[in-house]
Amino acid sequence: MAAPRTIVDPEVAALATISATLQVDYAADELQWLGSPFAWIKTRPSRQVGTIGERLITGWLAAKDFDIARSPDSDADRLVNGHRAEVKFSTLWKSGIYKFQQLRDQNYEFAICLGVSPFDAHCWAIPKTELMSRWKRSIELGREVDGIQPQHGGSDGRDTAWLTIDPAAVGAWLGAFGGTLSVAAKPPRLLWVGNQGLQREPAPAHVAACNVKPSFAAHSAPANTVAVVATCASGLPPSFFFHCGPAGGDCPDAAEPHSCS
Repeated sequence: MAAPRTIVDPEVAALATISATLQVDYAADELQWLGSPFAWIKTRPSRQVGTIGERLITGWLAAKDFDIARSPDSDADRLVNGHRAEVKFSTLWKSGIYKFQQLRDQNYEFAICLGVSPFDAHCWAIPKTELMSRWKRSIELGREVDGIQPQHGGSDGRDTAWLTIDPAAVGAWLGAFGGTLSVAAKPPRLLWVGNQGLQREPAPAHVAACNVKPSFAAHSAPANTVAVVATCASGLPPSFFFHCGPAGGDCPDAAEPHSCS
């Protein structure tokens, strides 16, 4: 058996002593992820982490019967039920925040931001319009606005932005777009994203003249539009329901379609 290798060079030994001192500073972060099923992601090089995030969100959405396809171009990462989505991924930082980086003004409808903690995960599906308005305001004010700010300084560094989210103190504006995975998976969040809802479809001819308010309580579109609900607490199949009955209901009932004919 070969003898254990030791450091001979005194300068290398001095550097090793400094390394051992620094190790203590990083040990707490390692312990935080000890036993986590996501810990292996922390060991991967940064160039792979984004791809891992895309594959995680693709698998999760596919398991929930979303139609997922690759984007035909580099302006978006995925097509989610035909809607262009940019996918951003972050593991929890030592400071307790997620930081979603390299946001750009490209051709996508919403950004899916997936954050993974040692034993929890969060997701927000944020309309691009919400991100861009805050990014623009951040540039005008020269400071962070609702967690969004240019990623790099100077006039040449404004082509990318990052979004910082503290999962323990999420800004009110983000509440409509997600939260923990259990929250994000329910309307009106991941399955219903404001005026750019993932499940919105054109109103069919027989309800085009409907003049009642769409019944989905969180639906923010104007009257004469049709809310499409992807899941139904009443036990009806999780298919798409054209719904424009009285305000307040989550799912259409047998009587409501007749009110829109």
